Amino acid sequence: WHFDEAGHLTIELVIPFNAVANVSLPNACMGEVIINGHPLSDGTQVDDNVELSLRSGSYKITYPFQEKASNIIQNVFR
Repeated sequence: WHFDEAGHLTIELVIPFNAVANVSLPNACMGEVIINGHPLSDGTQVDDNVELSLRSGSYKITYPFQEKASNIIQNVFR
């Protein structure tokens, strides 16, 4: 994952063959999440997060984040 200069969080995931991943995107809005260049269509807005399930494959997820999201993520990965 990384943050870009435009204020977007980008996460790259690889889900192994015959697996499913449940993903929670902190401080995300359904209408602003882009997966592999396309707007997210299958997901659920839960409070300030977006939750979704991804099947086997490679994914690049990008969305604008608020400052508090970056603080949460940086603290988790310290």
